[in-house]
Amino acid sequence: MKIQIFINRTFDNDSIEVTSDYLIFYFKSIDSYKSFRTTISLDKEFEDEPDTFYKLKEILIGLNYEKFKKLFKRVKPMAKYYNLDQDLSNIDIPIIIDLSGLSFTEKIDILTTPGINNKHNLFFADEYTTGEYITQVEMIDMYQNILEDYETIQNNNYSITEALFYIYNKYKNRIYKEEKSNERSALSRSLNQIMKSDNIVCVGYANYLNAIASILNIPVFPLEWLDRFNPNSGHRENIAVINDPKYDIKGVFTIDITWDSKKDENDTEYQNNIRHFLVPPLQNSFEKNHKGLVLPTDNIYYSIIYRYRRYLKIKEARVNNAILWENKRIVIDAINKLYSLLNLPEIKGDCDLDIEIKKIKKIGKKTIPEETLKNIINNVTPRSEEDLDNMLNSSYHHEPITPQERLLRAIFGAK
Repeated sequence: MKIQIFINRTFDNDSIEVTSDYLIFYFKSIDSYKSFRTTISLDKEFEDEPDTFYKLKEILIGLNYEKFKKLFKRVKPMAKYYNLDQDLSNIDIPIIIDLSGLSFTEKIDILTTPGINNKHNLFFADEYTTGEYITQVEMIDMYQNILEDYETIQNNNYSITEALFYIYNKYKNRIYKEEKSNERSALSRSLNQIMKSDNIVCVGYANYLNAIASILNIPVFPLEWLDRFNPNSGHRENIAVINDPKYDIKGVFTIDITWDSKKDENDTEYQNNIRHFLVPPLQNSFEKNHKGLVLPTDNIYYSIIYRYRRYLKIKEARVNNAILWENKRIVIDAINKLYSLLNLPEIKGDCDLDIEIKKIKKIGKKTIPEETLKNIINNVTPRSEEDLDNMLNSSYHHEPITPQERLLRAIFGAK
């Protein structure tokens, strides 16, 4: 039996969710959690379903009560920062503060709040500390490390695309290395850990790019894939919305540092390989599907396609207009989120979704002119003409020269 504890002041009642592996507690406030932790009363009532309450002893039937108490007291509760109902400096219990979803500036403001220095009962997590929670000092150190790259990018006055190439090019020097079987998975995934050790896997590469992009205010998002042959496995890369006036680039592209990273200490070919840098999403899908990766999940591009497909199924089912309109609105909101990042005009409720989806797919096929890509690379990492040509030949943006490449271009309608 595993236990998870969350504190969420948006809940009206203390609630519980029971799964095959977990007991998940949701307390409406820190005080409510503290009160229960003090007594751990079997007569305490939790809401299991809306307006349906059970006493803890009814929920724990068949479980060892003493073991439950020990487990419960060992687990630190987690609370979203913006759901807290009191000041950090006044919290007197061990608790994990989740900073996910906040801007970099907001996180730093919170971490440097007077009164929380070296508090032994406060721990922190965010989008990038995958699988672990860390102290205030560790969190600040983690961000200070990536600020070095931020300063390099700022000092060189890199454009959006140049900044992404700088990060991609630097971190593909890291050799893919999993943790040992007796080590925590966070070792190769958490931004805090990959800064300290040699271990790094796809989530680690993606976390770094997402973190530095968040400081630079570049809209970069995680992109998840499931393994068709192993439901417990998958892959993570990044998807970026680029609106770069310096190079007149406006579009959506994927970046997979993992697949272009240095293979071993003897690998030198990776230096001129940019195959998975700024790949159009629809071309990326073609390759990922060929490798057995399916169902891409993100928060900016592929999600639009999925929502549109759902809308079409609901439309075919001839449901009432209210339900149909609500699902159309969901698609429109997703499209407008992307359009706002690209500085494109917002669409309204009376738009033709079929036309808009064609535009979305066209955006997902967009390539970058070779000369533009060459200038981006050369401005960040000056290369010989031979090296530049080799790099461009590895890219999805180069002119097709083989029958297979021509076929790909024909399929995706690029250039």
